[in-house]
Amino acid sequence: MRIEPFSKLDDVSLNATRDDLSRLLGAPLGTKVNRIGLEEFDYRDRIFRFEPSGFLSEVTIKAERVEFDQVSVQFTALSGFIFSNDPQSFEKHGFIVSPAYGVAFDPEHHPWVTVLTRGGLDGWTKH
Repeated sequence: MRIEPFSKLDDVSLNATRDDLSRLLGAPLGTKVNRIGLEEFDYRDRIFRFEPSGFLSEVTIKAERVEFDQVSVQFTALSGFIFSNDPQSFEKHGFIVSPAYGVAFDPEHHPWVTVLTRGGLDGWTKH
């Protein structure tokens, strides 16, 4: 999966609305509201989460490998890569959060990576 931090995930803009997403990817397999109030659109290997306001907050993807610019990183090496390249990175609730790369992930839940919007990152830094 190619990540342009706070901008794009593969072919999907991180500014996408629910309608944009449905036009681009079709109907989701299912939708629900999670325990923190985000509406989830399930596309099997990608879960898009929207704020009640309608803004996209985050996308959790199944990714054995992610690409940032010209760098390709295997999930198994992602922790080391983030800690070596993002001095602002931090751990929260078992997740490693990278403000520079706009991702959060739990190394124990291979190969799931959460791609954050700027608003989504704010949620990780506030709570």
